[in-house]
Amino acid sequence: MAVLGTALILVASEGGRTTKKLIASRIRQLGIDRVLFGSDAATGGNLAPREAWVEFHKVPLTEAEFRTIANNVAPYMR
Repeated sequence: MAVLGTALILVASEGGRTTKKLIASRIRQLGIDRVLFGSDAATGGNLAPREAWVEFHKVPLTEAEFRTIANNVAPYMR
């Protein structure tokens, strides 16, 4: 999904190694500095934000890339 030049990448907790490699590839194509982490509300069986972050770390990115994503701020919040 693309809206106003913004890409939305959804990472589900299910998914094999190939899927996670593809997600990492797409994140790098988009640009690590343009990726924001978010999670669903921790209700209805969804992971809590901390657990979602742990699950996101299963995507084969480097620690530097994860650190960049963790520190990214949406442009409208700067």
